[in-house]
Amino acid sequence: MSLSISDTNHLSAPEVKSIANCDFATEVLALQMNAEGGPKFVTISRKQLTCWQFFLKFFRMGNLANMEFGLDKVAAHCNKYKWSDATGLSSSSELYQAYVKVCMLANKALYHTRNRALYENVSPNSVEKKVEFAQYRYGSLLNRHDLLQPIRWNPALKVRDVKMFLAREFPNSLVRVEDEGRQALANETNLSLDVLKRINLYVEQRLYVEQPVVVPVPVPLPHAHHHQFAPHNHHYVAVPVRR
Repeated sequence: MSLSISDTNHLSAPEVKSIANCDFATEVLALQMNAEGGPKFVTISRKQLTCWQFFLKFFRMGNLANMEFGLDKVAAHCNKYKWSDATGLSSSSELYQAYVKVCMLANKALYHTRNRALYENVSPNSVEKKVEFAQYRYGSLLNRHDLLQPIRWNPALKVRDVKMFLAREFPNSLVRVEDEGRQALANETNLSLDVLKRINLYVEQRLYVEQPVVVPVPVPLPHAHHHQFAPHNHHYVAVPVRR
């Protein structure tokens, strides 16, 4: 059962402050494993992540001895809490700001470790997007059609995240994200829920080896699966290619 983020017995005020104020450019979110009552969220300056400190940590010594800061472990601990409860809070509240930082962590974990658990935890809203899909081999067009791709939204979602997700779903692909006027959006553009609904997505997949072509068939997805952001939501057929 998920722990309440508003219960200070589960998530203390200092932990909320540490998460909300974490600057991922200069700090990492970590867990202090020897804290009273169990692991607690803290931040570590990236300047402390030196080879010497990693060496000392191996022998359970130094400043990092009782710290865990691996993406998978921190994401797993974050997932013990029900972060979607923060969606109804004021955007200026510290707890909501902590929620946004956890969303950033969840988006990163989804791409780098393919861990969907935290991403689904922090992303209660789903938008089914049409993707204009084209597949090429050695410059020749093999097929072109539209796909339905459900994308779960959270307030930290950026254009770069959508690009990374689609590139991971369709290897060797060029992904474009454009606004309603067909203008390319910068990677750092924040995607509100309304903007996500209106953007245009394009995927051009390049095949470089002679093998059966797996073509995602543009079949409408059942409503029950709209909450999923996963490649298995597509229907696939194998099209044999002459060798």
